[in-house]
Amino acid sequence: MLNYFEINEAKKYFEKFIKSPRQRAVSAEVLIEEAETEQVKPEQVYIVKEEKSIDLTGLTYKEDRLTEILKKTCLRAGFKLGLITDSAGLPLAYHNVNDPELLSAVSSIIIEMRDKFNRLFPNYSLDYITFEINSFDKLVVKQFEVKGSNYTVIYIMPQSVLEKEEIIISTKMLEKEIGS
Repeated sequence: MLNYFEINEAKKYFEKFIKSPRQRAVSAEVLIEEAETEQVKPEQVYIVKEEKSIDLTGLTYKEDRLTEILKKTCLRAGFKLGLITDSAGLPLAYHNVNDPELLSAVSSIIIEMRDKFNRLFPNYSLDYITFEINSFDKLVVKQFEVKGSNYTVIYIMPQSVLEKEEIIISTKMLEKEIGS
């Protein structure tokens, strides 16, 4: 089980990848006036419902093809970054990640937590985890298996993004590429 210190350390690592939007200082009167004149609706990003093929022609190396899949997924779905790691937690490919080793280390902590959950509750299989990082962003961790080896894909995205279907589509593409 993760202790308080480990959870806070993981939170610090996540904050290195997220830039909070600037907040403006306003008076209470301005907020009331804005609320009266404007109806605020949460922004939602809708994802594609069909699998879009990604052109990987001209990409010789597997790492380049995996990176292209992550890049196109992030651009299409509105994700901030993407990373895929192997069963040892080493980064295989990433898009828009400043420090892939650091994010991979965080993924190892999350996978350790998942493994403990699966041992404690053998009737369940936890392979999809969503964490609220702050009030603006979330982190999604999806683990999958190809030819007996486990892989983990990590995305950070705005909380308003409806990601589940896009994660499933991108995971299928990553599985196909790793398996080839």
